[in-house]
This record gives sequence, C-alpha cells and structure tokens, in this order.
Amino acid sequence: MTLAIKDEYCLTISKGKPEIQDILYHNALILPDKRPISRQITKKKLIGKFQENAFTVIGSSPIEIACVLNGSFEFINHQQTTVNIKTQLHKGFRILFIVWLVFIAAAVIIPSLLAKSMFSPLLFLPLTFGVVFFWLFLYCVYIIARNRTIRKIENLLY
Repeated sequence: MTLAIKDEYCLTISKGKPEIQDILYHNALILPDKRPISRQITKKKLIGKFQENAFTVIGSSPIEIACVLNGSFEFINHQQTTVNIKTQLHKGFRILFIVWLVFIAAAVIIPSLLAKSMFSPLLFLPLTFGVVFFWLFLYCVYIIARNRTIRKIENLLY
C-alpha cells in the first residue's frame, strides 16, 4: 500500500467485529462524545471516539495530532471485516492557517493604509510565498501524521 498520496484507505482484516473493537478499545483513549478530539497525555496508541460501526481517532504522539482518521467497519462475515478510513487535516490546524493568513495580510495592508500611500501589489509577493510555504509545511506534517497513524492501525489490526 502506498501511503504518500491518498487520503482514503480500505483495509481488509481477517478478524470479526468483537475482536477488532476489543483491539481498538484497548489501544485507544476514548473521549466523551461532546469533547473535541485533541491531544491528551496517554500511554495508549490512539485517541478518539467510537460508535458501533465507526470511529474518529488521532495518533497519540505530538506530530500525529495533525491528522484525523474517520473510519467505518463493514462486516463481510464472522471472520472478515473491511475497515474504510478517510483522513483529513485536523480542524485546529486549518484554523491556525486561516488566522495566520489573516494576520499576514493585515501586516501587509494596514501599513499601506496608515501611510496614506498608494498600495503596491508587490507587497503581496512575499505574502504569497509565505502562505504557500506555510501550507506546504502543514501538508508535510499532515502526511507524516497520516502515514504514522495508518501504520499504527495496520499493526494493531493485522
């Protein structure tokens, strides 16, 4: 399985529903339904919420919080289960990016307005590079977190 380019995974596991749920429950810090998924200090491998046939988890290490995994179980028979996993950048990191973008844009626009000078579009060039590099940094952290957490789940379930 290549882990570097896709955000959806389908794992076919030779275990039944109770066995998979036991493995995940014993290796995850289970959060209450109303509490947002965030990093907690724990010795467990995963942090998240579980329903009857679905789960939402993050990894427990500091870098693995950048990726949220939403999974669902499809039970083929008593000895085979398909686990479908979709990954995404954690909401907190998306908010961080938007706030950072707004502050950088304000830092470029407000001095031009206060100086009562003509606004120069060249000021947006460093802003554009900064935004692109910051987004690439967040995306690289997301990829690392996603790959690590998917490997954790694979190692637990296979």
